[in-house]
This record gives sequence, C-alpha cells and structure tokens, in this order.
Amino acid sequence: MLFRSTPAELELQLDKPSQDHNAVGNSQQHSVIETRQRPAGNAANKDRALHILQKCCSKNQVNADITYELLSLLDDERNRTGTDSRLTGKRAQNMTARDYMAHFITKQINMSGSLDMARRISILIGPTGVGKTTTLAKLAAQCRFQQKKTVGLITIDAYRIAAIDQLKTYSQIMSIPLKVALTPAELEQCINDYDDMDLILVDTPGRSQFDTDAISDLQDFLEAAQPADTHLLIAVSTRESDAFAVADNFVPQ
Repeated sequence: MLFRSTPAELELQLDKPSQDHNAVGNSQQHSVIETRQRPAGNAANKDRALHILQKCCSKNQVNADITYELLSLLDDERNRTGTDSRLTGKRAQNMTARDYMAHFITKQINMSGSLDMARRISILIGPTGVGKTTTLAKLAAQCRFQQKKTVGLITIDAYRIAAIDQLKTYSQIMSIPLKVALTPAELEQCINDYDDMDLILVDTPGRSQFDTDAISDLQDFLEAAQPADTHLLIAVSTRESDAFAVADNFVPQ
C-alpha cells in the first residue's frame, strides 16, 4: 500500500525532493530530514500529500466521485470522525491515513453473500491470473469444513501448465473428488456423476476479454452446465475501464 502512517510520512514515500532547487548532494538529504521532522498537522504538508494522492487516483483511473469523497475524508478531521460512530474518541485519534482509507474502502464494497446452494452448480470464469483456481479451492474448503456440505470439483482448464495438478493437490488435501472435462459433453457427464453432491464447483481456463473466439468456446461449456450460478472474477487492482471491458465481453452474446 501507499500509506503507512500520517500524511506527512506519505510525502516521503511518494515524492522525491524537488529538482528545481539549486541545492544538491547533502543539501537534498538535509531537505528530506527537514520534511521528516515537520509536524503531521502542518497544513502545507497535508495539502501536498493530498495532492499526491489525487494524482495517484487519477493515474489509476479511480472514479472521480470516489476520489473526491476519499480526499474529503482525509482532509477534514470532522468528516473523518463523523463517518462512523465507532471512529470517535481515542480510536479516531490513533487512526492513520491508511486506517481511514481501509475503513472507507470497506464501506464501498457490497457483499452479495454466500454461494447460491439452490442452483448447486457454481462456475468461476474470468481473465487469466485473477485467482479462479485458488478462489475455487477456498470456496470448496468453506463449504466442506464450515458448512459440512458434500462438494465435487470439476476443471475444464487443460490449457494452463499444471492447472489440473494444482487443483488435484487441493482436492487431495481436502478429500474432495475431482473430475476433468475436456468437452461440453464430458462436463455434462461429470455433473451427472456428482448427482449426490450438495455443491459442484467448476474451474475454467483464463481468457482474455479481447479473445472473442476463446470466450465463445467457453460459452459452450457454460450452456452444458446449466442451470448454474456463474461468477465473473476480476482482480481488485483492475482499472475501472478495463473492468467494464471484461464484464461486457464475458456477457453471453
């Protein structure tokens, strides 16, 4: 994360001493030391730190409304302590900029709840590298050990190196059966074989949102698994414009 403590320290982490000054060498080091010793409440220092944060948000295409709300939260002590009744008193005084940001981000995330067990089949799809296989293993463990449900795993990912071996390792650790389906017909048969399972989790290969042919092939597998609860996974660090592109291109045509 960008923030470890106060806005004053934030300036040191994100910005270097200005090169516009004639001072170089030891004088630059002295400038950094002076900055480190500034009080955290120094108005000029805080304004500069907020300006750096604004540039970071803009560079990473953070939504303008969210950026404005976040900057206002960090800039105004009254706003910070007034955002939540639990952030008053000593706790609010001890909270750092990072703490406020974590609290703010938590409030922006709407949780949909657990898996739809009524549909019984859950499929994870999404771009390469977003963590589908790892997420599927976590969901399997939660249902198997916390909810005491019977779980069956299916993977159709025969493209990524060692993808099947990775999920096989997870299934062996948790004592959960695993099947491999290389065609939509095989997927349908695997689902029928798991007729006695409370939940069936299906892992899929990663697909670029711009590879329309690969996504079309994936749709054939999704149709064979219906009715199913399909989840699109997107990395939390994905820029807003890219996230919309992923969502738009993975929607069935």
